[in-house]
Amino acid sequence: MLNNYVKKYPQKEIIITGHTDNNGYYQDNLVKGLAQANTIKEYFIVNGINTTKISTNSKGESEPIDNNTSEEGKKHNRRVDFKFI
Repeated sequence: MLNNYVKKYPQKEIIITGHTDNNGYYQDNLVKGLAQANTIKEYFIVNGINTTKISTNSKGESEPIDNNTSEEGKKHNRRVDFKFI
């Protein structure tokens, strides 16, 4: 499905951003978020998306979408976001 999108809109690029909960150290969470984003990037590349169309970054624990006081909230904060530009 993503392959079809990239073929239809070849000028578009994909930014993959990894997020974590607040367990551990801030710097470690930045590294963990980037590792998550890079794993998704590798999956896309293996499945035919041109590597030049994908960039990755990490926000670590800095942009939670839920509270970090419950396991459910932490689970929501551990995510990967996609942005098409």
